[in-house]
Amino acid sequence: METTTSQPEQNKKVTIEIPTNLNAVVRKRPLVPASYGLGIVFFFFSFFVIKCGDTKIATVSGINLVTGKEITANTSLGNSSNSSNSKSVDPNVWAIIALSSAVIGLGVYLIKFKKEELVGTIVGGLGVTALAILGYTFKDSVNEADLRGMVTISLGFGYWGALVCILLAGILSFLRLRIKTKPAEIINYQQPTEFNPGEEN
Repeated sequence: METTTSQPEQNKKVTIEIPTNLNAVVRKRPLVPASYGLGIVFFFFSFFVIKCGDTKIATVSGINLVTGKEITANTSLGNSSNSSNSKSVDPNVWAIIALSSAVIGLGVYLIKFKKEELVGTIVGGLGVTALAILGYTFKDSVNEADLRGMVTISLGFGYWGALVCILLAGILSFLRLRIKTKPAEIINYQQPTEFNPGEEN
């Protein structure tokens, strides 16, 4: 009587991990404080530009919104001579929150705070939210009637720069936090290339 012994087929599965460029960027810690620092610098540039028609009559920087400023505008009404009008802008709570968030974000990375990624994520989100609200509500704080003209208010270079930098810093902090808490999900992120060697005879 002949006995036949069958061996189970074994399929060897090999996974090749291909690292992504995103991990290399996220691992560069100095990018976060640099983004927060640059965001603070943008507060010294124009956040809002006030125009009468096509003529720029006043600008308001981020620092002006934090400390308060009296806006003086020269407008021309019809055929009358130029007249000077002023409007006092009180310190804006949303601008203060946004600047404070950037300062805190920069600070925790400079002192190498143990939970810098968590704090950086929180203040980044808070700063972006504050700037978004500021962008929508600033028009209400400057009554167009007080400036006596066809006045329009647009967002300036400094506003967009600060928003992008704080947003970038918050995102990088969040990704660094994910790397710290769930390394297998981010660090070992892979684009798998799989192949099955042929069955061995």
